[in-house]
Amino acid sequence: MTKRDFLRLLIKFIALNLLITCLYTLITQVSYAINFNNLNTNILLAISMIPPLILFWVLITGSDKIISFLKLDKHFDDDHIIIGNMNLKGIYATVIIFIGAYLFVDHIADFIYQSILVFKDTISKQNPISTSHIPLKPMNYQTWITSGICITIGYLMLTNAKRLGGWLHKNND
Repeated sequence: MTKRDFLRLLIKFIALNLLITCLYTLITQVSYAINFNNLNTNILLAISMIPPLILFWVLITGSDKIISFLKLDKHFDDDHIIIGNMNLKGIYATVIIFIGAYLFVDHIADFIYQSILVFKDTISKQNPISTSHIPLKPMNYQTWITSGICITIGYLMLTNAKRLGGWLHKNND
């Protein structure tokens, strides 16, 4: 693998992280727009999603141009990176495992905490006398749903990393 291949791969995974972050931001913005049901809010939502999507498209399709323009692959002693037995498909799978593990681990605590709040809320509604000593914090369904989606995507990335790596490798060539 050359330094240019590694930089191309790094730029594409930065773009993938941008897309995932953009999707979670979209969920927040859509819930906000639904609550206020205002035409200006909906227009602002659409406009605010355009720059990250354009940046994602530029990073995915123009990674070689970015490397050439910024001269990122110049001034190295050696042009090759020695990884061992791992091919490009294996590197894709490894990075997908890291991203999936990050999504899973980063959001599991929020999901468990919000699930406990739902459980406490359900118990307090069924039997208010026995749970009056349990202090309730406000339930945030948006955080609960978003963290659940992140956990699901992270799990799917972890379990299908090899298949996704093959798909990315096929689309890269």
